[in-house]
Amino acid sequence: MSDGGSLGIGVLLLSLVALGSWPALLDLAFLRGRHPSHAYLDYATAVLLVATSFALASGQPLSVSSESWASAGLAAVGGCLLMLGNLSMQRALLLGVPLTIVLPLQGSLTVVLGTSINYVL
Repeated sequence: MSDGGSLGIGVLLLSLVALGSWPALLDLAFLRGRHPSHAYLDYATAVLLVATSFALASGQPLSVSSESWASAGLAAVGGCLLMLGNLSMQRALLLGVPLTIVLPLQGSLTVVLGTSINYVL
């Protein structure tokens, strides 16, 4: 396997651990008296910092052609929709909906809507 393939598998395994552990950490923070909105703010700030550091470390010049504006706009809309999905999951958890209902429902809606939108585009 090439370096890119092993690096990709490593990133996938790391994301599986992170995706499986953050709801438990959110519950733990709530039990210790921290408001869930603050935990989501920490999550959003971490995503912003990691994405910015990856963008700066890539070494690509900041030239944007007319064709890439559409892709950038679609990526921004997708990011906003992902943020709204995470926020709606947080609100559902605050209302007392169990994780066993929220996570599969949000995951399946994400797959179905994302695949449908990509097919149309």
